[in-house]
Amino acid sequence: MTRDQLAHRFAWLTFATVLTSVLTAWADPAAGRLCNALGLLLCAAWLFLRGWRSGFPPLFAPVALIPLWGMCQLAFHLTVYSHVTWQEVASWSAQFAFLYLGFAALQDRETRESILSTLLACAVCLASLGMLQWFTAGGRVLWLFDTPYEGEVMATFLNRDHYAVFVELVLPIALARALFDTQTPIRYTVAAGLLYASVVTTGSRAGTALVTGEAGLLILISLARRGWDLRRVWLMAAVLLGASFAAGWEYLLFRLRQPDLFTFRREMALATIDMIRDRPLAGFGLGTWPTVYPGYALFDPPGFYMNHAHNEWLEWAAEGGLPMALLCLIIAWYAILLARRNLWALGVPVAFLHAALDFPMRKPAVAATLFFVLGAAAAAEHFQMRGQPRRRRRRPALSGITVETTMELAGVDGKGGPVCGLRAEQ
Repeated sequence: MTRDQLAHRFAWLTFATVLTSVLTAWADPAAGRLCNALGLLLCAAWLFLRGWRSGFPPLFAPVALIPLWGMCQLAFHLTVYSHVTWQEVASWSAQFAFLYLGFAALQDRETRESILSTLLACAVCLASLGMLQWFTAGGRVLWLFDTPYEGEVMATFLNRDHYAVFVELVLPIALARALFDTQTPIRYTVAAGLLYASVVTTGSRAGTALVTGEAGLLILISLARRGWDLRRVWLMAAVLLGASFAAGWEYLLFRLRQPDLFTFRREMALATIDMIRDRPLAGFGLGTWPTVYPGYALFDPPGFYMNHAHNEWLEWAAEGGLPMALLCLIIAWYAILLARRNLWALGVPVAFLHAALDFPMRKPAVAATLFFVLGAAAAAEHFQMRGQPRRRRRRPALSGITVETTMELAGVDGKGGPVCGLRAEQ
């Protein structure tokens, strides 16, 4: 078996594992742990067969250091609850596995774009079914599985905000292809409209704001790159608004009219800051926030169990100390750098931004999708950087350079857009 065949098979096996985690998100934590175990097994098999020959970009270091930091907390008895810290170590190890597999197995451009297309198609199907389910299933997952969350279930997710983060990760794929692809923008525009409308339907306030920001940012970039070609922009705006109004803004507007948009979140954030002050360096141990929080709680509302801080950055700092928060900040910074050259990966830094208002990374399906997409973006960047030295050595004769040749080497077409659909690769 050649290296390309091996990478192709591992790419689809990893994608199948990520998709399984999404389709079984309602059955967490058991389903999520099983998918994480499959990701670790796939990564171990890849390393056994290929080793580290694919490379080790700097982005991988902070992701790998997080489970190592958790093991240090266990070794030096810095955690207040060893069992949950072991679980978080395993979870972060699985996220590193998905990141590395996304990087190592998706370096072939055709395989990468095929998998991104399949991910987009699956997300559109979930969005379509999810909107229909929202109005007719009465809180059941795909009309089959009963849940106690009547007003929260969207598609296979039991939490509207977790579903919104999943869409934030996938929506830029549709937006980038609709706004920059020179062949078939219509179908990707429709896909973007369905995904956008599904978030509006759930009433997720932060999710709606962030997917609107994604659409607005990519529209502005397309205007700058394509010489203010307004045809695609008007089409995109019309589809996004039309689909969202068809789905309905009523529930979102109702939630926006609530007198206090930060009910409970404010008090939990203040208590978490007190936790950080007590252990700013070592933290209380990965995964221990629910255990430690009652000792710092500012209030105790009846009928509510506070399992997370609804601000993952503060929770990371409380559990792993400031070193943990710094590692996550480095990952987010690398995600921003990769998204600048791979606009379809814009959802990764947006998801980190959403983590300041919720806890999406604690959801195995969301975390696996995020790190798999981030690994794919790292693979695309690696492909481009690997090709740069060869382009520098090819120095054509001055008399042979035309305007078209110069623009092709720069990676843009005649309208200022990238040569190929998602990015300019040679």
